[in-house]
This record gives sequence, structure tokens and C-alpha cells, in this order.
Amino acid sequence: MYECVRCGTRVTGEELAKLPEPTCANCGYRAFRKVRRPGIKNLKGQ
Repeated sequence: MYECVRCGTRVTGEELAKLPEPTCANCGYRAFRKVRRPGIKNLKGQ
């Protein structure tokens, strides 16, 4: 999942791959960031 830096519209990687150049369908901006899950993942050490 990717998010437009300017307007916040979310698109999937498959949708971006279909386009000739990665632009936002809503505002036309060409900068995306990868959406990460909220919070911190805790791992138990050995």
C-alpha cells in the first residue's frame, strides 16, 4: 500500500504498476510513500 505525499490518497502496488508513470490519480503528484503498520513490533529475545 502506498500513499500520495500531497493528498493522502492510498493505492496498491499493483495499481501503480499498471500506470506508465507513477502519478496520483487524484492530484497528479509523483511522490509516494510506503504505508507501514502503526505501532512497534516487539520480539522476544532468546
